[in-house]
Amino acid sequence: MVTEEATYQELQAEIDYVAATEEEVSDAKQNAAALQLQQQQHAASMQQLIAAIPTANPAPGAPNAPATTATTRLPQRQIKHFKGDVLEWTQFWESFNAAIHGSSLTAAFDYLKEYLKGEAHLIVENLELTDANYTIAIAELKRNYGQPKVLIDAHFNKLDSLQPVKDGTDVAALRTFYLQIQSNINALETLGVAKTTFGGLLGSRLIKLIPHNLQAEWVKSATNDATDIESVITF
Repeated sequence: MVTEEATYQELQAEIDYVAATEEEVSDAKQNAAALQLQQQQHAASMQQLIAAIPTANPAPGAPNAPATTATTRLPQRQIKHFKGDVLEWTQFWESFNAAIHGSSLTAAFDYLKEYLKGEAHLIVENLELTDANYTIAIAELKRNYGQPKVLIDAHFNKLDSLQPVKDGTDVAALRTFYLQIQSNINALETLGVAKTTFGGLLGSRLIKLIPHNLQAEWVKSATNDATDIESVITF
């Protein structure tokens, strides 16, 4: 009886051990299945996030756009070349200054050399691409083309070189003539030269450049004061 009871207890213990082992295996399988499900859900979420990312880089200045610096992202070279015409200097410099001048000096100097042609290029052609030489080049260009006195003389030369309009019915030529006068006068006033300081001489000269039939009408006009440049321009 003692032997049979001991055998029964050993058998029962083995059965309990097997049952416990099976339960542990079952729990392990459930945990593994839950972990696999979590991994699958995580992978699906990552794919959705990747799909939501735009393929194109956001434009500079847009939210979340990558930071850029002027030294690494210079603009395309679309600025009009400067060939040494004094009257084109201000427009050229304003464009170049806004688009490129704030970049790395050496890189900006490389661009500057490409934009300068003719007489203006002679100022920089023998200067090596260094920061110091770029500063020298800008100073020389401004000295030759950007000084107020140089610009004032250039505008007066333009007014002195106006060609006469011979046909009173040529509306396009008359309009161009008028616009050239007004443009140079406006520029001179911007440079601090009031038209009252030169209007008298200019008015008399302009009357001689318009067609004869218009000169005859000017003589008949009640406001035919050639010293009054405003009256001449209005006429």
